[in-house]
Amino acid sequence: MTDPDRRIVRFDLTIAASNVGVAGMLSTVAVATAWWWLTPLAALGSALLFAASDRSRNGLWALFGVGILGMAAIVWAVIATDSGARYLPPALLGVGVGYAVNRLLFGVVWSVPAVRRQRETS
Repeated sequence: MTDPDRRIVRFDLTIAASNVGVAGMLSTVAVATAWWWLTPLAALGSALLFAASDRSRNGLWALFGVGILGMAAIVWAVIATDSGARYLPPALLGVGVGYAVNRLLFGVVWSVPAVRRQRETS
């Protein structure tokens, strides 16, 4: 593994760990256990989006678009419902797990995609 690849893996796994940590802290305050299915759904969706963003500019734009829609949905849920923040821990946990799985597969098991490496060095 080259030094730029190591930097990418360390950086991305740190972000993934921070998502999981924040989800853990939020779950002590508010968690909707009935929404457990949101975790694997968010993990799968985020892993696919992060993999796509590693490979093309269109994938990166898709990641931005879904991220903006996700933030808008969170704001709406917190404002419009009594317990909107309860859905946040499973979603954040899923995003963190998906991000970590993507980077472990395409950074540790296999090499970091060339587009991602190029974006990092430019």
